Amino acid sequence: MNLKKMGAIVATAILVLSLSSCVRIISDVTLHENNTASGEMIVAVQEGIGASMGMTDQAFADQLNADSGTNTMVNAKVTPYKQDGYVGTRITFSDEPLASFKGVDGTITREGDTFVFQGKAPDASQTQGLPAGSGAIATMAITFPGKVTEHNGTLKGTTVTWDLLTLTEAPHATGSAIGGGTSSPVAVIIIVAVAIVALVIVGIVLLKRRKGGSPTDDARPEDEAPGAVEPSA
Repeated sequence: MNLKKMGAIVATAILVLSLSSCVRIISDVTLHENNTASGEMIVAVQEGIGASMGMTDQAFADQLNADSGTNTMVNAKVTPYKQDGYVGTRITFSDEPLASFKGVDGTITREGDTFVFQGKAPDASQTQGLPAGSGAIATMAITFPGKVTEHNGTLKGTTVTWDLLTLTEAPHATGSAIGGGTSSPVAVIIIVAVAIVALVIVGIVLLKRRKGGSPTDDARPEDEAPGAVEPSA
């Protein structure tokens, strides 16, 4: 399924802002075993940039986001974003079918029990002229359900992240579409509880056996004391 438009947003934003200011573009996607995705996308610009273009900051950020295609997503929610001096749009989505998902520039396909992401090669002209230390951010992260077997980004756990401003080749990654099989907290609690109950039962059984198999002298009746002799008739 095609997951397009993110690259176009990045290219437009950087080309427009590279000589003057900062942009914040973040795509954070988590893939699920049932071929859906959850996460968020942020497209924002530094406060004050809109005025230089004859519009509000929010209007300018909305214009950058206009081609994202997120309006076709089934479970997406769009809200204003304002944080750390940036103004823009936040798109959150949960269990979005990959068939309708828009969020990265490239394709994600499922091949058996594996997800394969293949992005598009960047255009070097997109980042030319971007001032050093400008504070611009453009990242994309994909979290796979299971182990990542191949990638050209930065791997942490099962999450691969790419810096779109420094990317020199097409991003790509391959990871398991099946969870790693780690135990959930509830399962761990149940296992521990069962183990404790089993230990208690074993302890009770052993204690009863000791008491029943080793009677003490104090427990004997007085008429059965050692050396007792039956009186003659």
